[in-house]
Amino acid sequence: DSIEDKSGSGISVTSDVTVGEQTLSFKISIGRILVFDYENEKWELKFTDEGATASDGLGYDLSTSADGNIIAYSTPGFDTDSAANASKVTVYDISGSSFIKRIEIIGETTNSQLGKHCELSSNGDYLILNKGPANEITQVLVYKWNGSDYILRDTINGGHVTDLFGAEQNTFD
Repeated sequence: DSIEDKSGSGISVTSDVTVGEQTLSFKISIGRILVFDYENEKWELKFTDEGATASDGLGYDLSTSADGNIIAYSTPGFDTDSAANASKVTVYDISGSSFIKRIEIIGETTNSQLGKHCELSSNGDYLILNKGPANEITQVLVYKWNGSDYILRDTINGGHVTDLFGAEQNTFD
């Protein structure tokens, strides 16, 4: 929408759904994601979500299941009533034109950086998040879908302060 948009700063493509994230401006980092579906030989916007404040950074990272029916995305600047930049990760199920929120996982501490990087397994059963600010040892959190909720299955600790442990993840089913 603007010359300062970073549209397409992250993209996930499945068989027929493209998910793009963007930060609205170099000056502010509200962030938004857009979900498109290719129908009748044209791209149709199916879903959008936008950050609520100037520093939310919604859509900083995103991941989709292999079939494109599950999407996860991070909002590293999300604030709670008690913690600034607590972060959150939101997961949606996509069924036709319906987008149903599976879960929001919200960080508990200031600058937790929970899920700044997130990854779904190809079937969406596993959700992998990193956690921890740059000046602390980071962790990788492994969540497993039980049919109604993502349950924390494992926590893997990084080795050293300021390492990039968990900055990128890949999943295998």
